[in-house]
Amino acid sequence: MHINYNYHRTNRFYLDDSISRGNFSYYSEGDYTGRSHFAELYSNTALTKNIDLLVGADYRNHLSGQSYFP
Repeated sequence: MHINYNYHRTNRFYLDDSISRGNFSYYSEGDYTGRSHFAELYSNTALTKNIDLLVGADYRNHLSGQSYFP
């Protein structure tokens, strides 16, 4: 029996308050957050010399949020 679990969290903040003019604005601000969960449970059993049985399940959950102010 094998069990794996992974959790990943991302936070990103971007601020452009440069006096040099870009494409369309002098100021922009962006904020991003994300979370990801991944879990799996599986088992591998040899039924015969040439046949293996693999049985398992996994769970995945991803959440994210974003805001942007040009």
